[in-house]
Amino acid sequence: MADPQFEDDELNIGWLDAQHPFPIYEGPAPRWVEQLEEYVLAHLCTVTRGVHSCEFCPPGSRSPSASREVVIGSAEIAVQGTSVVYRAPSLVAHYCRAHRYQPPEDFVNAVSRGDRSVPVPTDKRRPVRIDDFRGPVNIDVIARELREGFLASVRAPDYIRFDLRQAGDSVHVSAETFFSPTLVTRAWTVPNELLINQRQATFALRSMIGSAYTNFANESFFVEMARRRVMRGR
Repeated sequence: MADPQFEDDELNIGWLDAQHPFPIYEGPAPRWVEQLEEYVLAHLCTVTRGVHSCEFCPPGSRSPSASREVVIGSAEIAVQGTSVVYRAPSLVAHYCRAHRYQPPEDFVNAVSRGDRSVPVPTDKRRPVRIDDFRGPVNIDVIARELREGFLASVRAPDYIRFDLRQAGDSVHVSAETFFSPTLVTRAWTVPNELLINQRQATFALRSMIGSAYTNFANESFFVEMARRRVMRGR
């Protein structure tokens, strides 16, 4: 399936699991395995937060690494082949070294050519711009949704008030949190250019107002607990 970033089609390889057989090479590891390890170190992409462990190694084994500094299993590589872009997990280097996985010949040839400049020529990439995601932002709608949704979800909705106002090229945000006998007001000015679309703006403004409530509620709780301990000690 073609990716809009590339002119060529993409082909996924090297996504191995214990339930499916895969081709292997015979004898010691060929030279291209070392070249593949170097390629992985230089060209990781599509990095994720989690790490996928090798299903062929014993449980509890250390995460495979392509060097002492880089642990693999949480990213991909992209290799420009002949009229196709190969996508493989970074674990492909471990599969080839430790489990003798034999990738397609065209993939091996592409890695063996030793081009370390970029995994995919830059002229085949479509740059992603923030303006691609921009859309209209209606502050009045956001304010109404927050009053109907956020305030209904907090434990003490009477203890917080907030205001959102469009003021020229920015949005003024204020939040009041009240835990007797203290009233604290926090205020922010958010430039319009930071509010990209309705969904992102709603999430960002809700997080700001929510942090004012959560932080003050936590502070008030600990202050009240300290006050009670002092009173009991008298």
